[in-house]
Amino acid sequence: MNLLTYSILFYIREPFLPIKGSMHFRIDHIAKTLSQIPKVFIVPRNQNAQLIVRKYSSSKVFKTLTPIPRFPNKSKLMLVTLFGMETLFKMNKIIKENNVKTIYSFGPLASVSAYYSRLKTPYIIDLCETDLPYVKLSMHRSLSKIIGIPTEKFILHTMTETNSKLVVLSKAMMKYLSKQGFDKNRIIVAYDGTDPKLFNIIDPSEKKEYSIVFTGDIGERDGVDLLIKAFSLITKEISKAKLYIIGEGPALRKIKRLTEKIGINNRNIVFTGWISFPRLVKILPTFYIGVAPLKPVLINDLIIPRKVFEFTAAGVPVVASNLSAIREVIKNNITGLLFKPNDEEDLAEKILKLIDDENLYRRIQSNALKIANTYSVYNETNKIINELLNMYLS
Repeated sequence: MNLLTYSILFYIREPFLPIKGSMHFRIDHIAKTLSQIPKVFIVPRNQNAQLIVRKYSSSKVFKTLTPIPRFPNKSKLMLVTLFGMETLFKMNKIIKENNVKTIYSFGPLASVSAYYSRLKTPYIIDLCETDLPYVKLSMHRSLSKIIGIPTEKFILHTMTETNSKLVVLSKAMMKYLSKQGFDKNRIIVAYDGTDPKLFNIIDPSEKKEYSIVFTGDIGERDGVDLLIKAFSLITKEISKAKLYIIGEGPALRKIKRLTEKIGINNRNIVFTGWISFPRLVKILPTFYIGVAPLKPVLINDLIIPRKVFEFTAAGVPVVASNLSAIREVIKNNITGLLFKPNDEEDLAEKILKLIDDENLYRRIQSNALKIANTYSVYNETNKIINELLNMYLS
């Protein structure tokens, strides 16, 4: 086979936002590997994703596909900022005219294009940045209108016809999707890990305060209100304990009002907003305990928040909700502590247990570092790359 005549199309659905976490390592590692293939088209949804295109492009970066330009033989990457039916037809044209053999997509749009191309192009859909509508795979209602049937049924059909696959964040999500009719053999589990080498681990004896940290989006299902209530109980035992809330979201104002209502001293709690990922890498190891207080709703039972992997990599023992996906990584009293979901008293008790028992703290810190290395972003992303290259080379 002459690989010079074939292409891979890489479609990034989500914005490329490194300030909010380590997802960009996953995208970056895949793009770096794919850029070594003679013709790779990277198609981000919007301009935030241009960073990765600029990094690996060997030719001009096109902001739109109007009109679709002719690409030189050395071209590796291409940028699409449009979305909807117009993008669908343009991607379809890319697939036909450039002999695209494999598609890697953050979202279902590329699979639709593959089917419309009538080339039966195999694809991999990555549900890395997922939410409940994506777990149910009722993706993009507008696309359902375009193709005339529910998107999940369409993907089930095209996956079989094109020998394609899905990437999910946990075994729990794979089990859920298999109940919806998806073949387990067509599902790749790739945990959403981080790069442990970025963090400088600090011995617990050198940490200056009993600081508890939450990072990430602040929505109703993220359980920050539960953490605030638990922290109010903790301050009754340890008056100098501090809680850091790093992130923003639709529930932030409600959380701040709850803090005032409960009467937590402003000296005990800090709301930082979003901070850059390089800054987070530096300060995260200084915290004493990390918390992932997810509420017991379906989506939370199927995902492992990225913060869990970042805490373990930073040498910060985790206290997390006892939910199906989280249990795949956090083993109670071994790699972290699990608390009863929606139970602030149990959450407070588990945090105080880690503070009071230094031997337990050190054991969990050591075991968690091994987990962080096992599920590093590179190990997990290589699973996707290997599947993608198998499709490309077959």
